[in-house]
Order: sequence, then C-alpha cells, then structure tokens
Amino acid sequence: MAAVFALAAQRTADSDPEQAQDWLDKAAAVYDLADTDPDPDEPLFTAFPSSFYPEDAWQDDMEFAGA
Repeated sequence: MAAVFALAAQRTADSDPEQAQDWLDKAAAVYDLADTDPDPDEPLFTAFPSSFYPEDAWQDDMEFAGA
C-alpha cells in the first residue's frame, strides 16, 4: 500500500504538488506501521485471506515500498 501511495505522489507531483505531498505523507505513515521485528513463531500475513498470497518473508515487501 505504501508503494501505491508513493506512486500516486510521483504521478501528481507536477500537476498538484500539495496533493502529491499528501500522498507521500500517507505512504510514509503506512510504511511506519510495518512490524520489522515480527515474532518468528507467528505466521506472516501479507494479504487476506492469507492463503491468497502466502509468503515467508517480509523484507522484499519493505524494499518495494521503500523504492
């Protein structure tokens, strides 16, 4: 979700800088919610239902969102 908000910021940066900043702020807020120290005994949920998009790592999602 953070990556989508960041892309929206890029798309609107030239035409509406204020709106672009709002999108970028939303991207940063979602990114800050990430649990970067998950309990290894708890399952990793990246989508609902979890069987839709099963994963065993979260780092690649964070890299995509950060990029």
